[in-house]
Amino acid sequence: MADTRRTTRLGADEPLYFRHSPASGHFSHLIAALSAAIESERDIEESLWSDPAFDKWLSEAEFAWESATELCRAVFDAPATRLSDVPLQRFARHLH
Repeated sequence: MADTRRTTRLGADEPLYFRHSPASGHFSHLIAALSAAIESERDIEESLWSDPAFDKWLSEAEFAWESATELCRAVFDAPATRLSDVPLQRFARHLH
């Protein structure tokens, strides 16, 4: 019979819950906003400006990018309460 061994060191278990810091919470919303902005850009990528729906798609894309920009600012304006917040804030600052 085989013996069972622990391969994970003691104390390295992940917590049963995860609580976002202000920066990481805003960053999660930023990722969703970027996805929406990119998707709205795809709508206008292949369309013609003379298409009646183009104005609506263009305004949706502009609004999506404005939302993403606001969330970028929210990420790097939020206090870095954890060490893991610093790379998220750097990314948002570069993206902004």
